Amino acid sequence: MKKEEKTNIVISFILGALVAGSGVYFGMSSKKGGSDNEYISRLVEADEVIAREASGTMDYDKAVDGFISGGLDKWSHWIKQDSETENMTNYVNTSGTALASGFSIDIADDGNILVTNVEEGLAAYNSGIRTGDKITMITGNDVAATGYEHIANKLLGKKDTTVELTIDRNGEKMDIVFKRDNCYIYDVEQSFINDDIGYIKVKDYENFANDEFRDAVSNMLDCKGIIIDLRNNGGGIVENAVDMCGYFCRNGSVVLHGEKIEDRTVTTPEQDYLLTTKVVILVNDKTMSSAEIQAAIMKEYYSDTVLVGTQTGGKGVFQQNVKLESGGTLRYTVGYMTVGDMECWNGVGITPDVVVEMDEELIGTDKDTQLKKAIDLLS
Repeated sequence: MKKEEKTNIVISFILGALVAGSGVYFGMSSKKGGSDNEYISRLVEADEVIAREASGTMDYDKAVDGFISGGLDKWSHWIKQDSETENMTNYVNTSGTALASGFSIDIADDGNILVTNVEEGLAAYNSGIRTGDKITMITGNDVAATGYEHIANKLLGKKDTTVELTIDRNGEKMDIVFKRDNCYIYDVEQSFINDDIGYIKVKDYENFANDEFRDAVSNMLDCKGIIIDLRNNGGGIVENAVDMCGYFCRNGSVVLHGEKIEDRTVTTPEQDYLLTTKVVILVNDKTMSSAEIQAAIMKEYYSDTVLVGTQTGGKGVFQQNVKLESGGTLRYTVGYMTVGDMECWNGVGITPDVVVEMDEELIGTDKDTQLKKAIDLLS
């Protein structure tokens, strides 16, 4: 293939991704460097120079992503379509079975299941599985012949159930009965401090987060204070974050603004309970997006709220995903968010009422000074 043809294919791929996602026509021509858009012409010319003179090989996946994120904002990306193998690996490794049993996997070069890690003392280790093992058979089915992406999930199952495996360990074959452990993966965790202070850790706003948050607050109706820990919470579904605020206020809302879409307001619903207790919300620089929405609504609409920690991450914009006909997904920024009289916090973050600097590694330890400050404020 000639360099000219390769260049036009590459640029067409970039443009095809953008055209499929936005419907914009750039006036791309099939001639060398031929475009009605000077910026696209520069891409073509730069690619030709790189192909001819630059050291190394161009990574066009990164080039497409860079074209979007560099040209729009850091939250916008081209996301390469995950393969079935990658999807299966992620599915198994983030499951309650893998986490509780203490193992992780990937595909081996020969198509079998490679055990990439085993934690000593947990179910996989106790069943005889070790790091570096290859699982070649599951319940009598050949892994490589069946296909990794079709059989790896057979490792998963309910607590105390078993599955028969054939293991290849450095060329030696052995049969193992793997007795599984399992755990429910919570988006929201709850506990009590000194019996009269409720503690709710919101890790994200996906899956069953709303149900789990409702369960938590229903157990804390008589508490004299509640700590809501949003540290290291990168966000999630906006509506879920707003719904959680409905247990404390009836009129809270976030407005989603956009240049090319109509503004949309998401308002707190009427929940089963309306608490009147004092609330301390813990935040840090990894509190972002929907977590910042929850912190902002509580601060603006629930007077007994105190924010403690460090400046939040400052992601005050929201994105939309569009699958592209040319492959992958285009994730692009649609607009920005505001809460009450608070200005959009994008790129700035939300300043806590009480600033407590602390290393992230200390979260959850006996040196968690941010948590200690929250307890002091509620005691």
